[in-house]
Amino acid sequence: MDANRILVEALRGKASAKTAAFSAKLVPTVAPERFLGVKSADMKAASKSLLAGELPVSPSEFRASVPHPYVELDIVHVHTLNALRDAGQWRTACEHFLPYIDNWMVTDSFDPALLRGKRALGTEGAAEVIATGRSWLGDLSAGNGGASGDAYTVRTGVLVLLQALLKGHFAPEQLEWVAAVRHPDYYVCMAAGWYFATAFDKFEQAARPFLEENGRLQLESHRLAVRKIIESRRTSAENLRWARDKRAELRELAKGTLP
Repeated sequence: MDANRILVEALRGKASAKTAAFSAKLVPTVAPERFLGVKSADMKAASKSLLAGELPVSPSEFRASVPHPYVELDIVHVHTLNALRDAGQWRTACEHFLPYIDNWMVTDSFDPALLRGKRALGTEGAAEVIATGRSWLGDLSAGNGGASGDAYTVRTGVLVLLQALLKGHFAPEQLEWVAAVRHPDYYVCMAAGWYFATAFDKFEQAARPFLEENGRLQLESHRLAVRKIIESRRTSAENLRWARDKRAELRELAKGTLP
């Protein structure tokens, strides 16, 4: 039995047509038949079984069996990448898989163990993961950062940097990296917006200049960041008023009515 079939059999008992239909609606860029219909907790459980040697296939054998037939298997693949503890191995294995990613749901599963916990702070491994995330954004020196890169590779780079921010590895220059991304894809813009909304919540003083000044982010990313700030229950009344004013300003800018 091949590696993909082994994982499909491990997951099939947890699958439902209702979950498959729900997932397909969330990810309209993927054919509905590519969803088994398995919930996140069950994918994590299957990943743990795979990593623990409880299935008749090794994680490396499974990772070599790309392309996977189902999105859920792609997510299990990312969970095994997350578990890698050698930064060089992690980068190599990720870059082997990135060309096979075709949707936002898989990118959102990236959460490298190398960034987790107090012991990861200040380590070479964490620094290498952050540098790798930056490299996936593309050439940021040309004024059109990431514009020619694969959308899901660029999105993954942004989300790796978001994980770094959330786990205590934030440095102000990381804001510059994400702000420099210029990519037309909606899912890249959404990731950048998510990043800056989170940075505004966690590191307002550092992030605010990027959001107050028009043009430091690409317009769609800027609008999405402000929208998320407005939607957040953590946003103060003062910042909510500012964000609503900024939203109106950016709306007019998008219409071309502002210089």
